[in-house]
Formats: sequence, C-alpha cells, structure tokens
Amino acid sequence: MRIDWANVGLRIITAGRASWMRGYRVSPNGDVRRYALWQNNLWLVREGHGAIATQGGRVELRPGTCLWCRGKWSYWTEQDPDDPILHDFVNFEMLDAGGRGKLLCNRMNMPPELLHPFDVHLTGEMVSRVVELAKGLNTVGVDLYPEAARTAHAMLKVILMELDASCDMDRSADDLTELDHRRRIHKAASSIALAPQDVPPIAEIADQAGYSHDHFTRVFRQIMGQTPKQYALDARIEHAKQMLRSSDLSCKEIARLVGYQDLKYFSRQFKVRVGKTLTEYRHHREA
Repeated sequence: MRIDWANVGLRIITAGRASWMRGYRVSPNGDVRRYALWQNNLWLVREGHGAIATQGGRVELRPGTCLWCRGKWSYWTEQDPDDPILHDFVNFEMLDAGGRGKLLCNRMNMPPELLHPFDVHLTGEMVSRVVELAKGLNTVGVDLYPEAARTAHAMLKVILMELDASCDMDRSADDLTELDHRRRIHKAASSIALAPQDVPPIAEIADQAGYSHDHFTRVFRQIMGQTPKQYALDARIEHAKQMLRSSDLSCKEIARLVGYQDLKYFSRQFKVRVGKTLTEYRHHREA
C-alpha cells in the first residue's frame, strides 16, 4: 500500500448522496459543472453516465465508478442529460497520528484518483453504511451521535485501505486466488474495525475466514501490513481517540468500552502507538 495507515487518522466532515439535475448535459446555466473541493472526497457512482476531468485525465462516470477526489482541486464534469448521475460521497480529512495536524495529499504517496475495488458490491454496501452513519455529523463534522460516528470512521478507514491495496494488484494476471484472499481478509478486517472491543480469538476469526490460525496471520499481514492482533489494537486505539475527542467519558470508561479492564495496561499500549497518554491526548486536542 502507498499510505502508512498505522500513522494516519481520519475525520469525516460530511457525507450523503448527490443527485444531478435531469435534462442537462452540464449545469443549468450552460457551463460545465465545476466541483471545487476543499477536502478529500470519496465518490461511488450509483446511477447515470457522464465524465469527469481528473488530474490523471478524463474518466467515464458509470455505475460502480469509484473516485478519490483530492482536496484543494477543481473537477470539471458533464453527464448524459437523459441518464443523470447519482453518487454517494464522503467528505473527509486525513490527520496525523496524533489526530491534530492535517496531512497534505501533495506531500504523500497517494493512490490514483480512479480506483478499482476488489469487490464493487461489498465496497458499495460499506460506503452506503458510512453515509447512513455519518448523518450523525453536523456541517462541521461534530459528532452528534458518537457511537455512529466512531463506526463510520472505522468503516471509512477499512474502505480506503482496501482501495489503496487494490492499486498494487496486477489485474492483467487475473489472479482470482489473490482476489479471493483479499476479499476474505478485508471482510475479517471490517469485522474487527467495526467492533474492536468484542474481537473474538484470532483462531476463531481465522476459522470463519476459512484459514488455519498461522496461515490467516501470514495472509493478513501480507495484505494489511500488520498482524491481526496489531490491527485489532490499532482499531481499539482509533475508537479511544474518537471518544477522547468527542466525549467527556473518563479514561477508565473509555478503556472499558474498547475492551480493556486494565486501564494502566491500555494506557501503556496507547502511549506506545500514539506517543501520548490518554490524558495528554485529550488535553492536546482541547488546546
């Protein structure tokens, strides 16, 4: 993968479903529709046909097209007036490991704007779920419903990691075995990210995915860049960071909610990963 996801956080600004006006090839005033985007935007086209001018060239828009549009960039679009575009979108920021500083795409090794999910249907279902959950965010990204927001952020990270990984796939080889491995591993990773506080033993996850324990760990590391145990810990820490940012819960209660009864142990794990204690992270965010 191009992005070091262990050191990247996300903040969803807003999400929804956009329907372009029927009967117009471009905008109602006759100009090509221009999108000036200030944050990263994930688009997944549901209906319609059209085109968009990306930094990498012209891209046809049709059902299943998946785009990672860059912030601080203008995109020019058009559509078939008799088959208007309907697409889901998630507007988000990428943050550093501390959850404070914004990461600039032009300083990172980013995936291309046009992406090819391993499983378009599964990715579509996950994006729809993120959009539904993100209705709990107001226009400036404040968590009105913290539990839903935490789940939305976890799902979005899994989606983006999968899309990033898909760029490394040599599709000309038509490696169906590789695709099957990736589908199964990403399904397992999604289940961990959505409920890191209730992660069953790794052997049980491996069995559900159709692997032995050792084989699952090897394949998971190859695809996700870390072991299942490390991935589960990072998911717990991401949930804890979300709660520290958006709630007044005590550190002990947050540790319990992400699956730890021993606050001291979790605090040590958190500091190793984030570089700050739970209290330091909360005060740093508030400052």
